Amino acid sequence: MGKGVIVVGSSTFPVDAVYLWVDGSDPKWIRKKENAIRKIKAKGEPYPDAAHRFQDNNELKYSLRSLEKCMPWIRNVYLITDDQCPPWIKKDKVIIIDQKNIFPGDDHFQTFNSHAIELCQHRLNGLAECFLSINDDFILGKNIRKQDVFTRKGHPVIWAVKMSERHKASLLSDRYDQMTPHRAGETRARCMILERYGLYLPYRIRHYPKPMTRTGMQAIWEQFPIEVNRTISSQLRSTSDVAIHALFSFYSIAVGKGRLRVINGARQIGDALVGRLRYMGATIGDKNFDKKLKYIKRLKPLTFCFNDGNRAAEAHRQAVMDFFKTLYPQPSKYEK
Repeated sequence: MGKGVIVVGSSTFPVDAVYLWVDGSDPKWIRKKENAIRKIKAKGEPYPDAAHRFQDNNELKYSLRSLEKCMPWIRNVYLITDDQCPPWIKKDKVIIIDQKNIFPGDDHFQTFNSHAIELCQHRLNGLAECFLSINDDFILGKNIRKQDVFTRKGHPVIWAVKMSERHKASLLSDRYDQMTPHRAGETRARCMILERYGLYLPYRIRHYPKPMTRTGMQAIWEQFPIEVNRTISSQLRSTSDVAIHALFSFYSIAVGKGRLRVINGARQIGDALVGRLRYMGATIGDKNFDKKLKYIKRLKPLTFCFNDGNRAAEAHRQAVMDFFKTLYPQPSKYEK
């Protein structure tokens, strides 16, 4: 049986992990990004300052340690970079891929747009049909079973927060220019599904390792070529992008190839009571950061993430690193 072939009704199908990573302190990378920003601004197009999004706090090392411990069933790990490689990575354990090799042509590979890169993940050679798209700041806190993220048929399990009716106007707003690129990308995806399938999905997708399939991604490319091409043609994140993490999730639900798993409200309380809280997140530098860090330590969710905010202080970053070192002190097989 070939790699990536799903055995329907079985849990034996392989699952790979795909990480996106960048070293935002690399002088060569900084020069390339500054040139791209100058070109964008010269056209009169706005570009929000988000340098903190490219800060490397060494989370990848601890994410991989948590992956080895909490998801031992992962087959291969891919790392998509921009002509970079963490110096501590074992190259015989992690498949390093330069981002230019997954784009459909030579016009788009010089990109700093994670929306664009994520849209091309399924083009990795040898990638399993089922894979997890993982940001380098995702950490796993407990053992995660394959059935937590994929059904026995290989369909993704979508972890989502259900929003109340009072949020409907904002969830379907077309005022993209007043949103962050992240929120605009998710909102656009929701509106695309409503327009195509007549299905309103009042959910926000949680920030967790996203289960995806290659066939589902390819179907999205075929059904939404305008939005896909516009996004992969954008060198920098833009409010005109579509966020594939949201579009894939919504599309999978709409066509009956994804299982929705609401994780807020009563389900969140139930998960916490049995020690299987799905997700918690915190932004480094926010005024409630210390409180959220305490909750994460106490509740030990399956997944958690520390976003690097623009007000992040070194003391807060050090607190996060100390927590990671305590949680995962032993090097993984992915490290030298």
